[in-house]
Amino acid sequence: MLRKIIPVASIILYVFICCSCDSTKDEDYTYTVDSVWWSDGLDGNQDGYYHFKRLNFNLRLAESVTRIVKARVYYKIQQASGYSFYAFSNDFEVQGNGQNNNLFVSIGEPNRELNRGVYDFSLEVYESNNDRLEAVPDSAQSSKLLGQYFEESAGDRSYSLTAWWSEEYDRNENGYWRYAKLNLDIDVDENTAKTVDAIVYYKNSTSADYTEYYTFQNVEILGDNPDTLSCYVGSEYEELSYDQYDFRIEVYESGSSVMVTFLDQENDALKDVAFESEDEDNYYYSIDRVWWSNEIDLDNDTYTRSRIINFNVDVDKNEQREIFAKIYYRHQDSADYAYYDSTDYFTITGVDTSDYYSWLVGTPIQLDSAEYDFMVSIFENIVDSLRVAEASTSGYSDTTLTNKRFENIIQDTP
Repeated sequence: MLRKIIPVASIILYVFICCSCDSTKDEDYTYTVDSVWWSDGLDGNQDGYYHFKRLNFNLRLAESVTRIVKARVYYKIQQASGYSFYAFSNDFEVQGNGQNNNLFVSIGEPNRELNRGVYDFSLEVYESNNDRLEAVPDSAQSSKLLGQYFEESAGDRSYSLTAWWSEEYDRNENGYWRYAKLNLDIDVDENTAKTVDAIVYYKNSTSADYTEYYTFQNVEILGDNPDTLSCYVGSEYEELSYDQYDFRIEVYESGSSVMVTFLDQENDALKDVAFESEDEDNYYYSIDRVWWSNEIDLDNDTYTRSRIINFNVDVDKNEQREIFAKIYYRHQDSADYAYYDSTDYFTITGVDTSDYYSWLVGTPIQLDSAEYDFMVSIFENIVDSLRVAEASTSGYSDTTLTNKRFENIIQDTP
């Protein structure tokens, strides 16, 4: 009986191993390099030799899947017989069903620059998790990789560009700016004055196409001196609706159509920048109710030495906000309100009525015997330069705040 069991167990184990191997085997999908082209060439001295170009290719995946791929680029001096490895691309996620997947590899920074010469290139595509060759350009597309002129940036008139953001304004603090200032510094490696134009483009981060946003014209720069250009992006210039955006800046010598430097979404500062419109970033406060309590009038003459003013502030989004109030008063003989006191910071939530705030009036800041009107104004806990009254109520609109009788402590002696 034992002799019969052992072979059956061995067969089961063998089948299990075979099935396990089949289940982990990588699928072989159908890739095609549909087209190859060059873009973003930088040739500062315009002698036909570039210190930077982008090698672009459109990859199509036939099956209805999403895969991660990586390209390998090889190069050689045109007269050489064999290719050498140049660089890997980044990992790219490609979509199937024959969709366009426009991918690229940079020839030049951040990869190594090439000595002055004429070069041929070749391109191979692999899935990132294996070494099986998936696609290469056909002969017609491969011909576009031949006879490319390159040199090092040190032998070119090389421009450089730096970009950063400042003055970001995000009223509702959700990480999406209503507006921000985009700052640029353009330098040239020759200690000479140049006049340049800089064009700012933007696009939805899931889109492939940029749209012009702003243009700096006839800007003078000098060598590597700080030459900061700035423009507002967002509601201060042209609103951007709630989304994430990529930006691209192109620089040209004024009067020329030859681009001398650029930055785009490959720069972290210009990738997936979150903006929203003023309406989407806004919310509104209102003072829902004002009432008085805890009157102290020791001589019973209806003039109080102190009382508490209570007020409930609402915000039209169900979110927490930290605010404070300024209280103003107006003597009956005066036409204008004068500042009286500021409250501490306090927190409100949406239209919750239990988060009302109370503040003592009459002490320690005493008021001489008279009738007074009051005003309450609400402010956010933000920097003074951006601070405005978010909501106000006064004796002009609420009789609860009119004709309130006060006197000082000495006048309130029984």
